[in-house]
Amino acid sequence: MNEEPTINIRSIQHFMYCPRRYALLELNQDWSENALVTPHAGV
Repeated sequence: MNEEPTINIRSIQHFMYCPRRYALLELNQDWSENALVTPHAGV
């Protein structure tokens, strides 16, 4: 039986929020948490 590929809801949410961020997270896997993207970091 040949299953069709599925899309994760989280991936759609990331893409709708910011296509560039989606690409960094899902395609390139370049995203990393730092003080600029983490709430309350360095406080």
